[in-house]
Amino acid sequence: IAEEIFTSSEMKGFVTLSGPSHAEEVIKRKLTLLVAASKNIKDAELVQQIFSNNTYMRVYTSTDILGVEVAGSVKNAIALISGVCAGLGLGENARAALIDRGALEIIRIVAVLGGEKDTVYGLAGIGDLIVTASSMNSRNFQAGLKIGQGQNVYDVVRDSKMVVEGARVLESAHHIAKKHNLLVIRERKKDEFMAADPLFAAAACCVLYDPLGGGRPAALELLRCNFAVLCLCRHPFQKG
Repeated sequence: IAEEIFTSSEMKGFVTLSGPSHAEEVIKRKLTLLVAASKNIKDAELVQQIFSNNTYMRVYTSTDILGVEVAGSVKNAIALISGVCAGLGLGENARAALIDRGALEIIRIVAVLGGEKDTVYGLAGIGDLIVTASSMNSRNFQAGLKIGQGQNVYDVVRDSKMVVEGARVLESAHHIAKKHNLLVIRERKKDEFMAADPLFAAAACCVLYDPLGGGRPAALELLRCNFAVLCLCRHPFQKG
């Protein structure tokens, strides 16, 4: 992400600070662990020294800035889908399975883009995923919850007071998976649509394209079959 925005010279000294850190808790000085990532470990260590303290904040360092940023972005899509799962009333077992499979998808995407798999097992990956995909402090989880309860995706994204990153990330993750052959889609008859791994295949197909065209019951059935959460609306940024 940073490399797409900044030139090589501008990237000098660039550090990404990421991890499970809801602002609502940080401002109350609740115990928080983060990771500072930079291509130059000295720069990451400087940020580590600035933000770390002996009471509530500890910062680790990493040189895998790509892995940290991609993991921190893609987990928002999983959080959105996790909220849909809760909104559909599928239970905590299904949501736990979703988060687990979602972590695998993050690993695949990070790896194919050149990041390190181990990064996903850390604070920027699974750590951030757990809190974002299960907390009412998460705007992406809240948005997914409303979608699962039947609200239109476009309306939810438009009316949110904060940015629902997961809606756009879901589309981007799906395109990355297609580009790098990370997914297998099998489409037979309209009423027999099936999506294999990854999770984004099933989710994006219903969120973006609604191939079943059957609304909530069809989406719920496909979710049960694939442990992927779907919503029943059209493209998140199109009305109707």
